[in-house]
Amino acid sequence: VSWLLIHDVCISDSGSEARVFATSFVMKLVRTFTQVSILNKFERMVITQIGKLPVLSKHSAMVKLILRECGLLEELPHLTLQRLQMLDLSGSINFKTFKDDSFDKLQKPKTLNLSETQVANLPTLSKCRELRHLILRKCLKLEELPHLNTLEKLELLDLSSAISFKLFKDESFGKKEELHELNLSETQVVQIPSLSECYNLRKLILTGCLKLKILPNLDALSRLIVLDLSGAISLIEFHHQSTGLKLLTST
Repeated sequence: VSWLLIHDVCISDSGSEARVFATSFVMKLVRTFTQVSILNKFERMVITQIGKLPVLSKHSAMVKLILRECGLLEELPHLTLQRLQMLDLSGSINFKTFKDDSFDKLQKPKTLNLSETQVANLPTLSKCRELRHLILRKCLKLEELPHLNTLEKLELLDLSSAISFKLFKDESFGKKEELHELNLSETQVVQIPSLSECYNLRKLILTGCLKLKILPNLDALSRLIVLDLSGAISLIEFHHQSTGLKLLTST
C-alpha cells in the first residue's frame, strides 16, 4: 500500500454530531497507522475532515501530503519529511500557522499550495531550492513573504486575491530563469522587486493592484506575452520595449 485516501467521511450527514464522530474516527485511524509504523510507508496521503495531524517520521516515504478543505485543521506538527514533494492545504480555511522551522528539513518540495488558508506568515523557504509552484491565492491575512532569492527553479508565484499582501523582502527576485507566471492581482503591493533575471517570464498579472505605483524595468523580459495592468489606477508609468507582447491590458 502506498496511498492513504480519507475523503468526505461525513458527506452523508452535515450535522455537528456526525462531523465530530467522523473527525474522531479519522484521528483514531491515523493514530493506529502511526502506532504500527504503516503511515510512514505511504507515498501519498489525502485527508479531509481532520483537526490534527500526528508527527510523521523524517524517514517517511511520503511524497505528497494533501490536506485540502480540512476545515478543522489549524496547524501542522514539525515537518521533517525528507522526500516530500507536494504539500497542499488549499481550502483549509482555518489553517493558521506552521512551526517556525517547518521547512528547514524540507529540501525537495516542488509544490506548496496554501490557497484560502488563514496564514499570516510563512516560515523561511531558503532551503526549498526545488520549489516550482508557490500558490497563495486568497490568503487574506498574508502581508509579506520571506526571502525568495534562493528559489531559482520557481515557475509560478500566485498571490492573486491575497488582499492584505504588501511586501516582498527581496529587492530583486534574483536569478529565476524558470519563472513563467507572476500573479499579484488584487494585492496591496506598491512596487515589485527587480525582474531583470527572470528572462522567461511570460505572464505578469497585476489586475486590480490599486496601490501599485512603480514597475521595475521590463526590457529583459523578451518572452513576456501577457502584461495585465487593468485596475492599477495608481501606476504612473512603465517602460517596456518587447515586441513579443500579445496582450497588454491597462484600462
